[in-house]
Amino acid sequence: MKAVEIMMEEHRNIRRMLVKMKKIANDMSLYQSEDMKDIVEFCHGYADEHHHMKEEKILFPEMLKCNYELFEGMINHVMLVEHDNGREHVRNMAALVNDYEEHKDERYLERLSFEMKAYCEVLKEHTEKEDECLYQFAENALSDNAKQRVDALSLEWESLNKERADHFVEVLHHIEKAY
Repeated sequence: MKAVEIMMEEHRNIRRMLVKMKKIANDMSLYQSEDMKDIVEFCHGYADEHHHMKEEKILFPEMLKCNYELFEGMINHVMLVEHDNGREHVRNMAALVNDYEEHKDERYLERLSFEMKAYCEVLKEHTEKEDECLYQFAENALSDNAKQRVDALSLEWESLNKERADHFVEVLHHIEKAY
């Protein structure tokens, strides 16, 4: 499925950003305000709004329609819980960046480091589970018609969000060069 190929490429981009986030989290002296804001926006805008929402609105519903009993636990009790966990870390990171910018208190950086590391761990494991298991289940279980629907809807999503997705890939390139 073309949609799965695109989602796996997005996972590779997300994991590339996680590498840089972990580097910064391990040495907060690298903290740069504008870069950190861009990193948080990448996590929110690309990993969640672009990638996770595509899964939640397109792929997961097709999988549940195909075989609810097989996929319900995997999707509702693992994947969606991990999406929500990631969102919580991103909200916390955004708040801590704002708090640090306002107060310049190093304790906010310590907490930010913790949130970044936790987010990195959650998203690394999550994307690996999807690449190695969930997407393979989808490829094997979905009917040809369901695969065509997923591909068509995913390609439409990509078309509508191309400029924004491209922006986030540029943010990734900037962060990779800077760190």
